[in-house]
Amino acid sequence: GGWEGPDVDVPPPGMAASQAVVPAGTLVLPGGEEAKFWSAQFGAQKSVEGSVVWASPPHAHTPELSNAGQVKGCIALVRRGLPPDAPPGLACTFRDKAVRCIDAGAIGVIIVNHEDKALSPGGDEMVGVPVVCIFGSTGGALV
Repeated sequence: GGWEGPDVDVPPPGMAASQAVVPAGTLVLPGGEEAKFWSAQFGAQKSVEGSVVWASPPHAHTPELSNAGQVKGCIALVRRGLPPDAPPGLACTFRDKAVRCIDAGAIGVIIVNHEDKALSPGGDEMVGVPVVCIFGSTGGALV
């Protein structure tokens, strides 16, 4: 399945050329423009529908999100990597980010890459919601 809803509309994903086992798909931005996404290897393969809300902090590098109330029931948008002021040695995997959003009640997670390159976030233990990655330039158009 893809992502479908009033704010994000995605047909079922096809197969990504670079990743034989990871679906890729297209989401439709609020203005009608299409943007590609790549599914995380640990995310659920199902459709969700909902509003898109930035996680706070946007890199989801803290143990809990400060805006869990806003994220609950929505699709969380998070940035790849760590902010410039993160403590040295801090680890924050794609799965860590997703789990923090899910713990806050997110029904889906969109990871915004810091560049416009295809990326299928890796991770072993499956999570119960869809997790996808989009180009950095797409992130700003979603909210």
